[in-house]
Amino acid sequence: MAPRPNVAEKCIEQILDAAMVVFAQASFQEASMDEIAREAGLSKGAIYLYFNSKDALIGSILDRLFSVELDALKELQTAPGSVSDRLMALDRQVADDMIRMTPVFPILYEFYAEAARKESVRQVLKGYYDAYHERLVELLRQGVESAEFRAVNVHDVASAILAIYEGLALLWTVDPEKTTWGETNQTAIRLLVNGLRTESN
Repeated sequence: MAPRPNVAEKCIEQILDAAMVVFAQASFQEASMDEIAREAGLSKGAIYLYFNSKDALIGSILDRLFSVELDALKELQTAPGSVSDRLMALDRQVADDMIRMTPVFPILYEFYAEAARKESVRQVLKGYYDAYHERLVELLRQGVESAEFRAVNVHDVASAILAIYEGLALLWTVDPEKTTWGETNQTAIRLLVNGLRTESN
């Protein structure tokens, strides 16, 4: 008999919370399902009821971490206002998310390491970046089509925006004194947006 939906959801959240604690203390390679079960206060069988492998668990954690940003960007695609204003709103959202996610940064970089070793994890991570990139492209295209932005290669600009955030996140992890979320990122994105605008804007 399958668990009731509300019970299942509660167990899944409990397992994901426990997995994030364990993965923050050890690498994905070293962490075991037994450790996750102990941290969650559940049997290993209960873990496998919801996640048939460690890779499935990793994929669900990635989805949990990144779905908020993807949803926010999707909303901005149809929000009122100029594309410049919406990009700056996105920038503020990213800064807030980065600060919120500070405790799980060790896990985020574990994902990169694991993606270099496992194709399944790389594909999950690539799926997130592809979706984020696609939504950025659509937002930037609106700016070009409305003549707010110059006729630029929106795919390249979207990649540049992603590179700014990923680069700042790495710099912040290594040397937080050189990066202040809410300031450093805002400077970079404002410079980029100003460079995109047409003379009339």
